[in-house]
Amino acid sequence: MKNKLFVLQAGFIIFSSFILISSCSKINDATTLGGDLIPVVDNISTFDTTLEVQTLNGIFSILEDSARSSVSLINYVGEITNDPIFGKSNATIFAGFSPNFPFRFKASKDNVSIDSVVLVLNYRYTYGDTTLPHTVNVYEIDPFSEFRSDTSYLIRERPFATQGSLVGSRTGVLPSELNDSVFVFNEAAANQLRVKLDNAFGTRLLQLDTLKYNTDSAFRTAFKGFEITATGGNSLLGISLTDTNTKLAVYYHYNKNGSDTSVVDYFRPNSQTAAANHVQRDYAGSQLENYQGGTTPDDLVFLQNTPGTFAHIEIPGLAQLNNRVIHRAELIIEQIFDPSDIIFTRPAAIYLDAFDGTNDRFKTIPYDVMYDGQSGQINGAVIGFNGKSEFDNSGNPIQVWRLNISRYVQHVVNDVDSVYKLRLSTPYLLYNYTNIMGVEREVPLLINQTYAIGRIRVGGGNHPTQKMRLRIVYSKI
Repeated sequence: MKNKLFVLQAGFIIFSSFILISSCSKINDATTLGGDLIPVVDNISTFDTTLEVQTLNGIFSILEDSARSSVSLINYVGEITNDPIFGKSNATIFAGFSPNFPFRFKASKDNVSIDSVVLVLNYRYTYGDTTLPHTVNVYEIDPFSEFRSDTSYLIRERPFATQGSLVGSRTGVLPSELNDSVFVFNEAAANQLRVKLDNAFGTRLLQLDTLKYNTDSAFRTAFKGFEITATGGNSLLGISLTDTNTKLAVYYHYNKNGSDTSVVDYFRPNSQTAAANHVQRDYAGSQLENYQGGTTPDDLVFLQNTPGTFAHIEIPGLAQLNNRVIHRAELIIEQIFDPSDIIFTRPAAIYLDAFDGTNDRFKTIPYDVMYDGQSGQINGAVIGFNGKSEFDNSGNPIQVWRLNISRYVQHVVNDVDSVYKLRLSTPYLLYNYTNIMGVEREVPLLINQTYAIGRIRVGGGNHPTQKMRLRIVYSKI
């Protein structure tokens, strides 16, 4: 695991003596490097060169990753048990459920009998293998635990040390069947993950003192919420907690004018209930594990969404370039295909930032990555963070990125700015320092719309056929 100081090992630096600066006549990037937006490389007035890069893998530590879950985001539950490249993942949802306050059942507790209690979760999509079944377990969170609605919880940290009591379980949950229609009492719906809970739990809700149903704070002293787990499959299930399809359905009947009347009441997550999503990675036995802790530059780079991984990047040849006009400078990154990529797909975007060793902090790539203070967005599409779909030499579908860092490179060759060590990642959220009206300020950058899902393996600087590299088109001065 690499620390925040971004210090590369001595063995990593030794390789700088082997840096090659080669002509582009040996590669085929000319037609994909900006087209008619840059001068034609004629080797008379316009030239190009390719600089080799050095890559070293790392795993984000808790000090470098402060991303937090939210009830309004897609939350994940499930277990990835067999990803040969990135190992295992496990996701657990913690969520409170409340009625609309003040709340009363349709009859007094002496006149009410439980029919069934069902936890219903709005299912959005599956990341991973849809054909392998999960076992979904629902536990009650200890009412004395500090599970608070006014606290946001780190994705990589579990908010509670132990599970509470098991109140329901469902086996054989196939992700491929969760979008089927469901027809139940007073409802026809689809995209529901339904888990029947013990009737004793429902009876306990019926028997609560009516004062507990006057306010949310009073209710939370009796019921904090559920811990929801799913094991045994090979996927993560995306769940929307704020969709009206997500609810605790309490089905019961009571005697009304001498006859039984069946009704249902719903408890739902809301802005007053607590929520947390814990995602845990286990790289033991994976290919990624073999690329951790070394000092020799890596031929493969492993990028995984939050909580995830990154790669250090150095371009020693950049400091050797003399002053010139930079028409285009692109860091070229190619996916190394594996059949598992069909099941465990890539995230929407990757991200490149720079380490400012003088101030001991990460910042956006100077002059190229622009931050809009009003929207809170960066110009990721302009830089090329989303990449393009292409094919490798074997005809496999891959993603290729050509990250435009031309302005930064121009300032380096002009001796206006430094050669920074770079970091490549694919996070949900990162904090970077960026220039805002002439002052560097730390801001949160949303790189991907969700966390937990998405990973990709790309060629490192030492890859034999798909090297990560910096290609520069320039004119002499």
